[in-house]
Amino acid sequence: MKHLNRSSPNIIVSFIILMSACTPAQVSPVETNTASAMVPTSTNTLTTTSFPTASAKLICPKLNPDTQFNVPVGSSEFEASILNYLNRGGDPTKIQPITSPSEVLSFDSVSADIDGDSLSEIVVSTRDLFENPATIRIYHCRQNDYRLTKSFTPQNMGFGIIELVTEIFPSEPSFVIIRAPHAAGWGQDFLAVGWHKSEWQIINLATGTTPSEIALFDQDMDGIKEVFIETKTAATPGGGISRVIIDTYSWDGKEFIPIGDAMPPGPDRVHYLEDAETAWKQGNPLLAVAYYEIAARDPVISSYWTTYEIEHKQTELAAPYQQAFAYFRIVAIWYYLDRPEVASQYIQEMSETFPDGKPGNEFVLAAQELAKGYETDSAFSSACAKAIHLLDTQHPDIVRNHLGDWGVANPMFFATSDICKLE
Repeated sequence: MKHLNRSSPNIIVSFIILMSACTPAQVSPVETNTASAMVPTSTNTLTTTSFPTASAKLICPKLNPDTQFNVPVGSSEFEASILNYLNRGGDPTKIQPITSPSEVLSFDSVSADIDGDSLSEIVVSTRDLFENPATIRIYHCRQNDYRLTKSFTPQNMGFGIIELVTEIFPSEPSFVIIRAPHAAGWGQDFLAVGWHKSEWQIINLATGTTPSEIALFDQDMDGIKEVFIETKTAATPGGGISRVIIDTYSWDGKEFIPIGDAMPPGPDRVHYLEDAETAWKQGNPLLAVAYYEIAARDPVISSYWTTYEIEHKQTELAAPYQQAFAYFRIVAIWYYLDRPEVASQYIQEMSETFPDGKPGNEFVLAAQELAKGYETDSAFSSACAKAIHLLDTQHPDIVRNHLGDWGVANPMFFATSDICKLE
């Protein structure tokens, strides 16, 4: 009995050490609360799981090439099917829906390390036709076991299409970039899903129309990438002829905000009229003249019709009236700049291009009246008012019927006085 009593302390210490080694401990990254993500339109569902000890080796289930993924037709068993496949050794890079080419894909997936633990997470996004609402899920590998660690249900997401995996912030893991077409309408959001500031987050990068393209690039060399979206200026019946626009978004410490946009040359004459308007508003008169010259002289580019021209089967009048109007704006700019000698050269050119009796000659008459007014009173406003008066009295429907009614995505002109708005 004395021998047993002397040995008891050693047995107890050994038992404590053994139990301590088996007790799991929480290590980062792990989600331990229900804090909402940075996208206010998202509803986040949290599944809390235990991470392995810091000293334990993190491993995933050993790959078994014989494991096949069989997704059920319905969505009720979808969650169990994913976990069953992964934990039986299914290849995370080969999670594919079982559909025929004619059917709509039910979900999209990617395998990538997006929390920096050297093990790949599985990100799966579903479609609202398959699962309502459409959901983005993150599966995390612990001790030889996959578990759902986070899910997001962005508002109005019709489908999550995984675009790429890339870094956004310095000293942080990569993000999965997801294109999320809206359940209704022509819009689509671009979302970043990943581990940011010690929690799983979904970050709204930008919004565009269909079609759109995304690029991420550190423009200002601050370590955080800017977001560039190439999209269309309009995708609705009332938008008119759309054109490409590239929007730039930058991180302000809380979210990505728009900081600028740019438009490459468009394929239509009204686009050059718009570019000329923009150049003038930005204070560059010669750039405005250059764009107006293309609109006035190029016979190849298309000319989008006004509603009136379509309804009255006068689409052939779109080009001459837009070209003549472009000439008039050039003349107006040079008179505004007190350069009548330059303006007179363009009046001569447009007179030869649109002779008496031809569509567009109305703007020749207006330019000549502007010139007469300038000779009498060199103030641009009073000189151009004479041109407005001539059109209003002799050709009152020219502007209303043949200019400006090109849809909300394009420059709009409603009154004859709009042709002289340079100030």
